[in-house]
Amino acid sequence: MSDHMNALLVGAGYMGKEYHKVLQKQGIAHAVVCRSEETALRFQNEMGELPLFGGVETVISRIDHI
Repeated sequence: MSDHMNALLVGAGYMGKEYHKVLQKQGIAHAVVCRSEETALRFQNEMGELPLFGGVETVISRIDHI
C-alpha cells in the first residue's frame, strides 16, 4: 500500500472483499477495517492482506493518513 491512503473500507465480509477487488483494480490505495480477528484472518486467507481489526473506533487512531 502507498504512503497515502485514498479510501477506508469498513467491513471485510463478502461485500468488503468485492469492494477491495474493485479498489485494487482501480489502483486506489485503501485500508480495510473490520471488527473481529476471525473475519480479518478469513479476509487475509482469501485476499492476501490482513485488515486492521477491532472496529473503527479502536483502529481509527492508528490510521494517520486519512
